[in-house]
Amino acid sequence: MGIFDDKTDGQVATQNFIVKYTADFQKVVVISTNDPQKQVPETVEKASTTAPYFNDGQTAGLMFYDQTGAPVLSDTLFERAGYRYTVVAPDGKTYANMAEALAAKLTFDNTDNLGNTDQAI
Repeated sequence: MGIFDDKTDGQVATQNFIVKYTADFQKVVVISTNDPQKQVPETVEKASTTAPYFNDGQTAGLMFYDQTGAPVLSDTLFERAGYRYTVVAPDGKTYANMAEALAAKLTFDNTDNLGNTDQAI
């Protein structure tokens, strides 16, 4: 057991506990079960390790944006000749394309996660 201020000099020293917060690890993935070209991963497990279909982040961080604030996905990645596509985002809304989904500036949730695994995926 330590004593913070054991001096008898009459000076008062403030004794503080400093609390620091670190955002939880978060992950978001893009999957599709009907990509005609089979380029977009079909499962969360495959998407979690296949770039650029996953994005690691922290609580309240932007999904699929890099450190400079630029989106890391584009519509060209999902365009298929003879098809149109929509995106159902984690907010439950359907967007006309990936650019529209990213423009919504969706942020990671605040679920409690252990290590490098997002329990809410």
